[in-house]
Amino acid sequence: MDVYETQSGETWDSIAYEVYGNEMQAGYLMQNNPHLLGTVIFQSGTLIYCPPLPEAEEELPDWRD
Repeated sequence: MDVYETQSGETWDSIAYEVYGNEMQAGYLMQNNPHLLGTVIFQSGTLIYCPPLPEAEEELPDWRD
């Protein structure tokens, strides 16, 4: 999902949960939508850009580098 259309009353964390299944990704959404940082509670119809989450880099032990 690249764009999410808000419903009235949604917040960053509820949108993150809806899009990514984890409200802890709210910061990632905010980072990718700086023009909306002044909004805490959304009205219906706001479009939120929701890029795919970056791939988690696997941390290898020092001896495997």
